[in-house]
This record gives sequence, structure tokens and C-alpha cells, in this order.
Amino acid sequence: MIVALNTVKLHRLEDFRQGLSQQPAGGMVALLVLRDRRLAYLAVRMPASRGRP
Repeated sequence: MIVALNTVKLHRLEDFRQGLSQQPAGGMVALLVLRDRRLAYLAVRMPASRGRP
């Protein structure tokens, strides 16, 4: 489960979507993930282009 995007705690799926939409294309984001009762940060690069095929 993703619990935070960068430093912003997420409460709803819409919070995640809105947070991603504000990130620059090609930039990095940090996701705080809860898995097996452990928290871990994952660095993820945003796509260079946001266009849909």
C-alpha cells in the first residue's frame, strides 16, 4: 500500500492521483510503501511524456 508521495501523506486514491499530476515529467518521486508491516521508500521516475497513445 502506498502511504505517502514525497512528503505528503495519502488518505485516498484521489490524493495519490492529484499528487502525481503535479509532478514534473521525467522527474523523480518518492513513494512510502507499506508491505509486510514494514515501511520503505521507493524512488520512481515519472514518464518523460504524459500523452496517451
